[in-house]
Amino acid sequence: MLPDNLVPRSAPLGLGGPALIVAGRSAIRLSSEDWSKTFAAVEMSHAIFPFGGECTAVEIRRGCQAAQETNARVVIGAGGGKVLDAARAIASNLSPPVVNCPTLASSDAPCSALSVIYTDAGEWEEYRSPVRHLVAGMGDALATWFEPSGLAAAHAIHNGLTTASGTQSYLHGEKVAFGLIAQLMLESQPTSVVEEVPTFSNNVGLYTTFTDVGIGNPSHELLEAVAKRATAAGETIHNEPISRSRR
Repeated sequence: MLPDNLVPRSAPLGLGGPALIVAGRSAIRLSSEDWSKTFAAVEMSHAIFPFGGECTAVEIRRGCQAAQETNARVVIGAGGGKVLDAARAIASNLSPPVVNCPTLASSDAPCSALSVIYTDAGEWEEYRSPVRHLVAGMGDALATWFEPSGLAAAHAIHNGLTTASGTQSYLHGEKVAFGLIAQLMLESQPTSVVEEVPTFSNNVGLYTTFTDVGIGNPSHELLEAVAKRATAAGETIHNEPISRSRR
């Protein structure tokens, strides 16, 4: 049982019930009582989906059906890598957020954007990745291609954007891709490059405007706060090969 001082008194920010817990047998045996106490403390209903042992297409469909039947607004994976992969795939299919609760340290499943799908016989079948996460990864990779010293203005502008509450539901790579466009302008890159990057971003679903990242028609004060954070001492924007006289 959880000590009383470790039981949350409110639901985590941005998450709401009902919750569907995708869990292996050991996790269910060891944690069911704690889950009941924890969710009751935050007045959030939950249901447990016993994981069948393999992250298969059939298992994912069963999980999706359970999530729909319980009207789940968050999917929680509790167990080893295959459990987490299944929970991630269920959430990806239905769009609620996913929470990883790893019980093993044997794989990178807790921090992966991929789900490894197996056949019923346990043979590898395919990888699946939520489209939005894949696209965001493309944005991060695109920025890294342009940034000197690994990180530069694009990532600093991402950090600046985090000061605006409207951007906080957007993924890292989405905001970095937006920051890259500003970096290209800052560097006075050729028009062909400046035009190519937004065209690519629009084609794959990355964001190119303030409205796209949740701050349409930003005030002067908001832009100033973003700029101050992006240019703070030690920020990666100072890796830009631009003399102070040009800034």
